[in-house]
Amino acid sequence: MKHLTPEQAHAALQSDPELLLIDCRTEIEFYYIGHPVGAVNIEWHQLPDFEVNPTFVAEVEREAGRTDRP
Repeated sequence: MKHLTPEQAHAALQSDPELLLIDCRTEIEFYYIGHPVGAVNIEWHQLPDFEVNPTFVAEVEREAGRTDRP
């Protein structure tokens, strides 16, 4: 996935209701800093040691429900 500006992400979400936006920041960042409406939080790094989430891919696949979901 390429990096998107906030404006590009918003436009993409508005144009495609099937689009899944994964916010991969920590849960603390997601809830306390804020997040886009409809974004799903799946942490890439986990506290307390900021290690890579070993179940990240499985969680994304489960949330997407299918492999071709944008």
